[in-house]
Amino acid sequence: GGTIGLYAKDVMRFDNVSVQEPVSTAYVVLSTPIAYTTAASGNISATAQVANMPAGGSVEFLLDGGASTVVNTAPFTAQFAGAGAGNHTVEAVLRNAVNTEIDRDTNLLIGRTGEVVVGIGDSITDGIGDSFRSDNISALERVIGFQGYEAPLTDKLDATRVATPTIVINEGIGGDETFDAAFVRIDSILERHPDANRMLILLGTNDTFVPVDPGTGCSGSACDLTYKGNMQALVDKIIWADYPTNSVPSNIVPVIALGPPVFTGASPWTSAANDRIRAYHDVIQTEISGAQVGPDMFDYFMPNASTLRRSLFADNLHPNSLGYEVMAVLWHNALEPASPLALPFVLEDVTSSVATLPRQTLVENGDLIRQSGSVTVSNIPATLNGGRWVLTENDFSNTSADYLQFTVDRNVTVYIAYDAGATSRPNWMSTFVDTGLSVTTTDNNGPSLNLWSKTFSAGTVTLGGNAAAGASGSDSNYVAIIVEN
Repeated sequence: GGTIGLYAKDVMRFDNVSVQEPVSTAYVVLSTPIAYTTAASGNISATAQVANMPAGGSVEFLLDGGASTVVNTAPFTAQFAGAGAGNHTVEAVLRNAVNTEIDRDTNLLIGRTGEVVVGIGDSITDGIGDSFRSDNISALERVIGFQGYEAPLTDKLDATRVATPTIVINEGIGGDETFDAAFVRIDSILERHPDANRMLILLGTNDTFVPVDPGTGCSGSACDLTYKGNMQALVDKIIWADYPTNSVPSNIVPVIALGPPVFTGASPWTSAANDRIRAYHDVIQTEISGAQVGPDMFDYFMPNASTLRRSLFADNLHPNSLGYEVMAVLWHNALEPASPLALPFVLEDVTSSVATLPRQTLVENGDLIRQSGSVTVSNIPATLNGGRWVLTENDFSNTSADYLQFTVDRNVTVYIAYDAGATSRPNWMSTFVDTGLSVTTTDNNGPSLNLWSKTFSAGTVTLGGNAAAGASGSDSNYVAIIVEN
């Protein structure tokens, strides 16, 4: 009898798990180093576990198919000094008394002279609102998650650094405030990530609704339970290995982002919640010691009173899939300022003649193509890959001439997926060309949408309503997808 525990560093479930009776044959398992990991050190310590060791047997450890160490008695360990920057392969080979191979275990992509980055924060760090699954597994599979900026950021850092293998771990917890991170979470995070080099902190959204006092200008006990006091405690616990003595540096660098705005109220630019977030940002920039200031996400998503990139949010608080892609680039550029990446292409000034604000995002098979309801897309032509999907409600009876409007800063192709069952299209689509392709959905009123296209130069694009003059027989609202040329 007994219990088996399966653990992971991200939210997931395990399937296809088989528990078998112990076997009598001899086998070897590499217990360290773990595959798909990385560490700052250039040294590799290998450990193997052997079951049913044959008499006179041995374990040979191999590094990258070359350097070899043979161990004849337990514990079976080997040290490879100066493995060098990049990814390595470690093998443990079990041999019998006459040196015949009996079993072998191989662990791939063991990164050295790399960096372990940990994201600390609330549901935004966790990735709530991100429904795009295709970028949840990093290229080298060090990150296997289901939402958030962590996997895309891992890939972007790997591409920039080349020989510095990186893993970005998601430690976001929905609902957390600075107090939770500083006094409930951080000890566990530090214990579970002893190889961490950098911690990316993004906190403040939940604090502003409590509300937590910014603590501007406070000192000593007057800072207790303020944003400044909580954040400083969090930073101190990260940078000192012997907190609260604070004499032994941990060599972990905390980076604090200026978090995104909240789009609550009629005027987000002047809302009390965003004014409080601005006060938190002043504290981060001028009063927190021991941390680096990270990306300014507030300025990106709401740079001024008239530019509100609300269409990149899934709701009033959380970015959507495209919003998280932007966040990954903002984090990358803050961590690698000498090698900045271009920000993702987005539509500006996205508006509609109806009350529901359109949202632009990334869509793949199985995703919703309306802001509400249950209609999903089941087949997307490859030509739309990487496009910005403008999600609306099912306003199929809209007759306005300016149903959708947005601005682009480059040449684009606008695709309109229009009800294949319609007898005629609206006049404003008369200059669109039939691509011969279609988008399939689960909408019972219009499951197939024919794809029409038109090229636009940089500037403002206006699209009419689904039932505007000339239209007839359409029972499902069109979907606009914009692809940069």
